Amino acid sequence: MNFGFEYGVVDIGDYLRHRPLKGRDWIKSILVFVFPYAGKAPEVDGYLTAKYAYGKDYHAVIKDKLEEIARKLGLKKYEALADVSYLDEKLCAVLAGLGKIGKNNLLLTPKYGSRVLIGEIATDADFPKTEKVVPDPCVGCFLCVRKCPTGALRNGFDKKRCLSYLSQKAGGDFELYEKMELVVGCDVCQDVCPLNRQEQAFPEEFRFDWKSRFTLEEFLEIGEEAFKEHYQDKAFCFLGYKKILRNLLVLEANKNSLALADLKRFENDSEVWFKKHIDYLKGRISGGKD
Repeated sequence: MNFGFEYGVVDIGDYLRHRPLKGRDWIKSILVFVFPYAGKAPEVDGYLTAKYAYGKDYHAVIKDKLEEIARKLGLKKYEALADVSYLDEKLCAVLAGLGKIGKNNLLLTPKYGSRVLIGEIATDADFPKTEKVVPDPCVGCFLCVRKCPTGALRNGFDKKRCLSYLSQKAGGDFELYEKMELVVGCDVCQDVCPLNRQEQAFPEEFRFDWKSRFTLEEFLEIGEEAFKEHYQDKAFCFLGYKKILRNLLVLEANKNSLALADLKRFENDSEVWFKKHIDYLKGRISGGKD
């Protein structure tokens, strides 16, 4: 198999001591895999997504790779899972000895840092569990806590202040969006992490492609009707047209490149959450935020 990854094995009994798992009594082992992705941003005009979304949809890519691994192992009964999972993926990775959860609430691995995507194969085959002790890499380091633009890490992890979360939600805390720099997600806590200083080899499918670079003008030309077909192979496609459009309008406002005239076409939009954000941006541009 010509792609880089690390893996470990979780005994189902160890997992069940932390989380219940109903209706899948056949599982004896969980094989956990971490796949690295890009660490460097390309130099392009326009706006980028977070690095995890540079290439092909990782859900499909990882599931294909796990299916290939399962075939090579000769597994008979198994489920290949990636992100959309009944398992707690980060817990599985920790129990498999692949890393620790950092102050940024992400899995930190000794080899790949935090720029990893997780997948699992749950199987009825009995594999010996991984015995690894991974030291806490965050001791004495608070870079991600200090650098988070919205303070989402000050007192543990506050998901509702996280720009990655907000970029995917309708969201009513409009002022937090003023810190946004990416169309989808946020990489600040990963970019400052000392474990991510070195670029790692990663699967070719995760290499940057131009559909992860946006301008407002080009996005409007694609339009809502063609959105799903155009972005069907991207991890952010599930967000839908309106959320990415909202994010682009916010980014343009953050760069002082948005005028009231640019928002006029959206004044009578039927989606309440979208209309509220448009009204906020209009107030912001005209000098008032109420």
